[in-house]
Amino acid sequence: TFTNTTMTLGTAQTNEQISWMKVSPYTTASTTLFVGTNLGRIIKVTNANTTSYASTLLTTPAAGTISDIEFGKNENEIMVTLSNYNLTSVFFSTDGGTTWQNKEGNLPDMPVRTILANPDDSNEVILGTEMGVWGTTNFLSASPTWSSTSGNIGNVRVTNLDYRPATKTVLVSTYGRGAWTTQNTTITL
Repeated sequence: TFTNTTMTLGTAQTNEQISWMKVSPYTTASTTLFVGTNLGRIIKVTNANTTSYASTLLTTPAAGTISDIEFGKNENEIMVTLSNYNLTSVFFSTDGGTTWQNKEGNLPDMPVRTILANPDDSNEVILGTEMGVWGTTNFLSASPTWSSTSGNIGNVRVTNLDYRPATKTVLVSTYGRGAWTTQNTTITL
């Protein structure tokens, strides 16, 4: 059953639109929803599955289009990507979005569409970008070292990354080259 519900989360800025939504996997008694906008704003909505929801504007990591919101080991570890040129595209928070760390490192200036962390190793993170998949094994350092890990996928726009823990399978969806999977003990492609 689908129910159309309108939520008022705050006052929209001029030309602001929702660009990404993510439900936290860590809140199970109710729904905690994170909403990203094309102006870089992130709104946390607690009790989103009820009529008595509450919304909080998190600190904005950067002005730009939020393209992905993902979580690390808990709801305080938030990874955010932005899909604009000429700005920092990868951010990480360890305090639920109060402060943000720039995780761009040596990544070239390109839109980043999606992010995925290895659930067994917080230092291993891959990105889906305008130019394929990029990965690092030192995400928690002050300035991660990124390298292209696209392999046979090539330098194509990656639109989403997903992970199936039961089989340790990473799914990579692309724009123009189909969907790809890899099954490893780590998520490095």
